[in-house]
Amino acid sequence: MGILIVTFFCIIGGCVGKKLKVPAGAMLGSIFVMVIYNFFFKEILLPNNFKILVQTLTGAYIGSKIGMDDIKGFRYILKPALTILFVMVILNFVMVFFMMKFTDMDFITAVFATSPGGLPDMAIIAYDFGADVSIITILQLVRLLSVIIIIPSMIEFLLKKYNNTSIKEKKINIKKSKKNAKKSHIFSTFLVGILGGILGYRLGIPAGTMTFAMMFTAIYNITFKTAYVPMVFKDLAQILAGVLIGSKVTVNDILRLNKIGIPVFIVILGFILMNIILGTLVYKTSDFNLSTSFFSASPGGMTNISIIADDFGADTPKVSVIQLMRVISIIAFYPIIIIFLMKILKLN
Repeated sequence: MGILIVTFFCIIGGCVGKKLKVPAGAMLGSIFVMVIYNFFFKEILLPNNFKILVQTLTGAYIGSKIGMDDIKGFRYILKPALTILFVMVILNFVMVFFMMKFTDMDFITAVFATSPGGLPDMAIIAYDFGADVSIITILQLVRLLSVIIIIPSMIEFLLKKYNNTSIKEKKINIKKSKKNAKKSHIFSTFLVGILGGILGYRLGIPAGTMTFAMMFTAIYNITFKTAYVPMVFKDLAQILAGVLIGSKVTVNDILRLNKIGIPVFIVILGFILMNIILGTLVYKTSDFNLSTSFFSASPGGMTNISIIADDFGADTPKVSVIQLMRVISIIAFYPIIIIFLMKILKLN
């Protein structure tokens, strides 16, 4: 019952955030309500099904936007994706250097605390390496929140400065798609997305729920050209994602922030600079528009970044695929890189 009540208030908070026209307002409003609730009341432990719901809803929405032209265009994302991954790793270890220089953090903890991977994945892997998991969890949460709060506002500023029309074009496309939508199409789209999400979850692969929901819905749309998810469900996905993120912010996390001020500063500044450098690099070296470039290079959560990117006229399927490549690559290769560097630096 408590989950339903707090979710209801988060929906109100998300609606207020959207009405205020704050970048990613629906998600930020929801996060704000959840954090306030955690601070004054007993922290709520969300069921695993909640995360599955958010990822399935997001995957179905993105998949419904993928057509044959998008599939043909995916071959052009390999170069930007590899550029992002390569430069991101380099910049990450620059952050590790500063973390070790200005704090007493050990190498392994510094690497996982500043890695651009998923929060739960990094915490689990870090545990196997004997790192300080509590510090890693807090700093990963700071990374996630700072990217969601700061990056959308930064991108909005850049879009206005350079008179980018992608947001306006996006709204026109949305209005056109509404005219052709039927209730049966909405139902069948969600059914296909749910089946894909369940399969992805059962397979237990990184980001499997969202990825398979997106893939199944995309295949359905390419085959029948009738997939459709109303905009209201995209807003709902943002709000529920905010509940998910906000639920991870505990009172202890808030109280510990003043004790780890320097690491927090390094994480926030480092990831903002990382996004600016990578976004600019991708924009200058590819045919991606401004918002697609910056959201593809955003080191935030795959689900959160993908659903926010759509508000800014980004090519959401491209953003999602690159974000997926980032998450999988970090999980797959970071342990190998760390072991190799430990041997080189003789940290065993």
